Amino acid sequence: MVDLLHLSLAIAGLVLMLWLFWELFEIVARMARARGRDPLGWVLLALAWSPVTVMLLLWCLGPGPGDDKTGTGA
Repeated sequence: MVDLLHLSLAIAGLVLMLWLFWELFEIVARMARARGRDPLGWVLLALAWSPVTVMLLLWCLGPGPGDDKTGTGA
């Protein structure tokens, strides 16, 4: 019975970790899309590097080329 409990907890932990990783990559895709950048490229970079680092990079880079969100109209 104890083994079944440990197995259930291990599976629940694995599912939780997979869900958290999925959410991290979803955040990267949403950030890229909101900044006018290619989400697939940024998600692939996050897979190769780190989702948190890529999120910080997207945040620092700001809007993509041709994406005028400054409100100046130029």
